[in-house]
Amino acid sequence: MSIGERPQAPIPPAVRFWSAEVGDGDALGGPLDWVRLPEGHPHDRWWTPRVTATLSGALREHDPQLVILDQPWTHHALGLAAIAGRLRVLCMHNVEGALFEDLAQNADTRVPPALAQLVAQRSAAIEGRTVRSVDQLWACSEPDAELLRLRYPDHAPLAIVPNAWPGAPAPLAERDLRTPLLLFIGTLGYSPNADAARWLAATLLPALCDAGLDARLRIIGGNAPPSLAAVGPTDRVELAGEVADLEPHLAQAALAPVALRVGSGTRFKILEAFAAGVPVLSTAKGIEGIEATSGEHYLHAETLEEFVAAVCELCASPELHARLARSAQELLAARYSRAALRETIAAALDGLESRSARTSSPSARRSSARPAA
Repeated sequence: MSIGERPQAPIPPAVRFWSAEVGDGDALGGPLDWVRLPEGHPHDRWWTPRVTATLSGALREHDPQLVILDQPWTHHALGLAAIAGRLRVLCMHNVEGALFEDLAQNADTRVPPALAQLVAQRSAAIEGRTVRSVDQLWACSEPDAELLRLRYPDHAPLAIVPNAWPGAPAPLAERDLRTPLLLFIGTLGYSPNADAARWLAATLLPALCDAGLDARLRIIGGNAPPSLAAVGPTDRVELAGEVADLEPHLAQAALAPVALRVGSGTRFKILEAFAAGVPVLSTAKGIEGIEATSGEHYLHAETLEEFVAAVCELCASPELHARLARSAQELLAARYSRAALRETIAAALDGLESRSARTSSPSARRSSARPAA
């Protein structure tokens, strides 16, 4: 991963594990060849003959009863996985059509507006076809589920399966609140992250200094645009780039401000902070998709004045700082842990089994469960 490896849970003994390296750069054509195809999309470059052959071989070898497709860009696999009795689930990390429409409206100068609009249109078309073609659809949050219902009323049966944090929460520890380190983590080639990081460095940090707080900001993530590089590094702003391990940076951080204005899905940067015991300040868009309550698990802020007040309040109150960190870790364990995820997936698959039993004849269904491909 580009900004540090996330912890990985061990593979359960009952799971037969198989993987194949197929995305090794042998993409089809140039980066804009997709434009000339009537239904082309940038992600199509990575669906090569080698990928098709590898997946086809895996389906023949393992003959799974259930196939879980990850995001609508795997729609090319729908036909390969389609046989009588086999169930197909689409796992959604975002509502991609809505996300790309937001990105097109907020496109930076590196992306021509016409191209951004074309990507948005084709993303929505691909997503719309795919969510109708599977047996079950997994949304990662209730806001995403509601957006899917509004955009694609004839979608497949839908279950909410939140994204989870795979590691164990870190022990809670005192943080330096006199000279607090604010930490922002994100892939900076993604414009909402770059915009948020730029605002933190150019607007929030100077305002905190004006308020008498001796704060510093560390930004972690690769592919920073020139506009972000222009605001740092300074004696108070550190552009750390890509790092091999996030843990020591999270251990030093006092706060994690998330000033996102665009996006969908689940913000893993917030789950990372919760797990590390780092209190979060976030916009409504930043925390969207996580069932957290302001004042209990994090502090909500939208305007510059609200962010400054929240940072100053947390740095002036070690008790509030500790309470938010503890409550956030409790929420993580209850809702966004691997144990919670297993229960949620089991419930979703029970519903899928019941639907299959009602709609398929016994001869068309398989009687034994096999590992998913």
